[in-house]
Amino acid sequence: MDGNVLDDDNDNERSDFSDNCSQHAAQSGIVSLVPDNNCDSNKQQELALKKQIDLCGLWIMILLYYSGLPDVHEQGVGFLVHRNYNNCVVNCYPISSRLISIRLKASPFNITIIQAYAPTSTYDDEAVEEFYDQLHEVVNKVPKKDILVVQGDWNAKVGSDSYQTWKGTCGKYSNLSTNERGQRLLEFAKYNNLLLANTLGCHKKSRITTWHSPNGEHHNQIDYIMVQQRFKTSIHTAKTRSFPGADIGSDHDLVMTTLKVHLKKVTKQGPTRTS
Repeated sequence: MDGNVLDDDNDNERSDFSDNCSQHAAQSGIVSLVPDNNCDSNKQQELALKKQIDLCGLWIMILLYYSGLPDVHEQGVGFLVHRNYNNCVVNCYPISSRLISIRLKASPFNITIIQAYAPTSTYDDEAVEEFYDQLHEVVNKVPKKDILVVQGDWNAKVGSDSYQTWKGTCGKYSNLSTNERGQRLLEFAKYNNLLLANTLGCHKKSRITTWHSPNGEHHNQIDYIMVQQRFKTSIHTAKTRSFPGADIGSDHDLVMTTLKVHLKKVTKQGPTRTS
């Protein structure tokens, strides 16, 4: 398991990486904290990148915090943090090739973001339960006062048919029906007092769905951003949606949520003087 922070300033590496930018972006399991598309947080899924990335053709100086299997181009999760925000990072914990968390200094409370990549339908129920058991352990370690955001590719469908039963956990703007993995996701969210933020806003279908089949026939919402129910009023629902127009070379769309909080610089303590 690799868990590292990468800071690439080497211009010579840029051209080599740029040639494969679409391929890397399409496979990445990354949450980015960069001033792109007028937002500070957007997300891509599947392979933890190991170099500086070119987002939408713009060179952005960033740090990459990632957690993944070395030399294996599958799974992997991480965070892309713009230098302007890196001094807000309190700590980052690589947990597995499916889980990573980062803590940010903010006001009125600090923010902990957990990025997840749930097993696909090719995995059995035992693998799914192992994933959720580990996720529960991570959530339990989050400081109680923190604003908690849990997000990622859940490979699960939550539908509007669950709205009445799970009111307060999900909204009604989602898929038509909930599958078994979606039921498991709702159980996790309910237990941890989380709500699925990108099911709350009334958007056109293209801004609700997050995944598209290779043949273009199927479009589903399987990527979710979950926020604690007590911070529901901090969610800007009009700006919480998917971005189908973002060219990232992936079968997933970027997904964004906007929270009304302010990031703060982490004060570094200097050495103590002794006489």
